[in-house]
Amino acid sequence: MTAAQLGQAWVGVRSTALKTEGYQPNVLASALITDQAYRDLAGKPVMCQQPTAFPGVTRVTVLGHRLEDFRGVQSCVSDAEYTISSGLRVHELNVVFTAEDHEGTAVLVQLVGRAPQAAWASVKPQVQAVMESLTVTP
Repeated sequence: MTAAQLGQAWVGVRSTALKTEGYQPNVLASALITDQAYRDLAGKPVMCQQPTAFPGVTRVTVLGHRLEDFRGVQSCVSDAEYTISSGLRVHELNVVFTAEDHEGTAVLVQLVGRAPQAAWASVKPQVQAVMESLTVTP
């Protein structure tokens, strides 16, 4: 999967999130990553605080690995429910997956974002569908 395809997949999840419960943008981790940006980040841990290029992503960590370091699909989704200071119950979404860039390098990507509890039930199936499509074939 190229970085461009990765970004397209996440746009679908973000669009779904924005249509639920009337919440504003930046409620769910999403990324629209260009091939060039993907190459630039490969191998470098990056901490992002709501950057324009990664709407809704509170933390992005990208670590470069050789493709042979992986065996099959390397992905997982976890979410934790908790209460923020305003009293709103939210889920934190933590997604870790690998993708192959067009130079043949497998890259481990972590996206962390938050979604309000009320929106999560309708968003989670979309997230799972996206994750099922994010595979690496060594």
